[in-house]
Amino acid sequence: MIVYMIGTLVNIPLDYALINGIWIFPEIGILGAGIATVTS
Repeated sequence: MIVYMIGTLVNIPLDYALINGIWIFPEIGILGAGIATVTS
């Protein structure tokens, strides 16, 4: 359960960053959501 919680805590900000193009991440929309989910 802790591993899933850590994965979710990584996924949420990574989703936001990749969908909207925040900081050093490019704006890639729904593809960014998929990449963030696979990564986390």
